[in-house]
Amino acid sequence: MTLQEEAKLPQSLQDAGVQIASDLVLSPPPGGSSEFVGGIGNVNHCCEPNAGFHGQIFVVAIRDIIRGEEVTFDYAMCLGDSRNAAPYRLQCHCGSARCRGWITDRDWTISGLQTRYRGFFQPYLQARIEQRGLNY
Repeated sequence: MTLQEEAKLPQSLQDAGVQIASDLVLSPPPGGSSEFVGGIGNVNHCCEPNAGFHGQIFVVAIRDIIRGEEVTFDYAMCLGDSRNAAPYRLQCHCGSARCRGWITDRDWTISGLQTRYRGFFQPYLQARIEQRGLNY
């Protein structure tokens, strides 16, 4: 669905999707559950994640994951700014040594994150990074 359609979902579902293009998100439908697409709606953010994206829908380990450890990815890997959506800003409580304190839809522009997550961004963001010559 579009980001505008996602913004009209019930509050409990508005942040359960994964942005896959500048204006598209994989999200539970109205009346649905955040337990969609194999539960990806329940994967949490961490500023020091153990997973990233391979293509639009595959979540893959970017380091060894210890049995029982929560699978996390950095929202910077999928969340991009769009003219069709309000700016995104979320206070982070991940507690990692690299915690940025706030998560925004512009974090993908941070040079250090571009280097650290190269190859694990959603394809539309990786293309933006490469087209704009940011950090490469």
